[in-house]
Amino acid sequence: MNQTVLDPTVSVIIPLYNVENYVRPCLDSIAAQTLQQIEVICVDDGSTDHSADIAAEYVQKYPNFILIQKENGGLSSARNAGMDAAHGRYLYFLDGDDSIIHNALQEICAKADQEDLDIVYFDAFTLYENDTVKQANAEYLDHYRRKHDYSGITSGQSMFQQMQENHDFFSSVCMQLFRKRFIEENGIRFYDGILHEDNLFSLQCAMLAARVNYINTAYFCRHMRSGSIMTAPKSMKNVEGYLIVYAQMLYFVHDHPVDEAVFPQLSAFLYSSIWESADRIVGSLKISEEEPVPPKEDFGVYHFLDAIKRDCSKEEKSKALNSALRDRLQLAWDQNAQLKKRLELAWNQNTQRKERLELAWNQNAQLKERLESAWEQNKQLQARLELAWNQNAQLKERLESAWEQNKQLKERLQLAWDRNAELQKQANFEKGEHTARIQAFEKEIHSLKNRLMKQPKIFTPLKAFYHKLARLWGKLFK
Repeated sequence: MNQTVLDPTVSVIIPLYNVENYVRPCLDSIAAQTLQQIEVICVDDGSTDHSADIAAEYVQKYPNFILIQKENGGLSSARNAGMDAAHGRYLYFLDGDDSIIHNALQEICAKADQEDLDIVYFDAFTLYENDTVKQANAEYLDHYRRKHDYSGITSGQSMFQQMQENHDFFSSVCMQLFRKRFIEENGIRFYDGILHEDNLFSLQCAMLAARVNYINTAYFCRHMRSGSIMTAPKSMKNVEGYLIVYAQMLYFVHDHPVDEAVFPQLSAFLYSSIWESADRIVGSLKISEEEPVPPKEDFGVYHFLDAIKRDCSKEEKSKALNSALRDRLQLAWDQNAQLKKRLELAWNQNTQRKERLELAWNQNAQLKERLESAWEQNKQLQARLELAWNQNAQLKERLESAWEQNKQLKERLQLAWDRNAELQKQANFEKGEHTARIQAFEKEIHSLKNRLMKQPKIFTPLKAFYHKLARLWGKLFK
């Protein structure tokens, strides 16, 4: 073993088992990464070819490469051993016959650092070994490219729900980067001794992750070759792996908080991707007639137990496994029934809640209409009040103008009254003077008359003149 990288950003864990013809491109793709702080942990899982020797060459050439050799225990065992030896802040799992593009780890780790993520999801592309393999597996050409963009920080459960709704969730751990502290704090491990272990590991991580995001880039290269786990003929070992994943996820959901909103997508995934996959494999197998098995249409627990019995080399081990697995499957079946009841109860509650929400919505709509009507009436009333206010203001202005005119008229009347009083006073005064003068003049006239009467010669003509003068005087002072 060799380790000189201090505080590596990421630990790349590469299980090796008889991949001597494919391991060099894999290790070259890691050695060529633009990110420098990488710890590469090669775990030889008891290879019988030269896989370990080739890995040892890279250990000698690159100081950040490490080689761990162990007895054969399967892919899960090798990955767990790599996790136990890892020192990086992040973990990346790469199979020994696949590869990644040169800038993958630098961009993915930068994303995880910037956004403080537990998991980073990304895409993959397929590279076929030859045309024969391509024709036999043509459906995988664009299989690992997601059809939608899921960028944005969210919880693992929410991300799983979004992807599963569009059939874009991939369980391959080679298409994910994990924060090591997140894995350790939740005690997540690969299930030993089974195939399809990625399904269980990825689902558990998705259900527990608080912060995840997605990069819409194909960083991982899936090398499709003959004889790999992907292309090898399926057996009851595959069925066993699928059923254990199914049962373990039921245990997990029972023991961990999972949002009820995720249940439909999780249930669909377990049924279509796990249970139905196992069902298809059983339907395609040619079962030996040496031992009778239940009919294929009765696929389920008995098929699985019978397959375990046939695959075991020792009868006692078969019985022990049979009993243990029967108990576990029965428990899983019971828990599945309980989960189904919970889902039905949640569905009924959701239906009732939906009906209540619809009723509340209708009542709210009616209230909204009444409020809109009241608002419209209020607007009309406000308009009428504004009109009345304006009319009142105009009337007030007119009253103020009339009041002002009345004050002016009153002042003018008072002035006229005062002038009239003065004129009346003056007239009375002048009348008194005229009266006195008239009386004095009358006295003079009487005096003159008396004097004239004493002189008859001039009295007669003056008498006529006197009467004319008296009439004229009377007209003047009438």
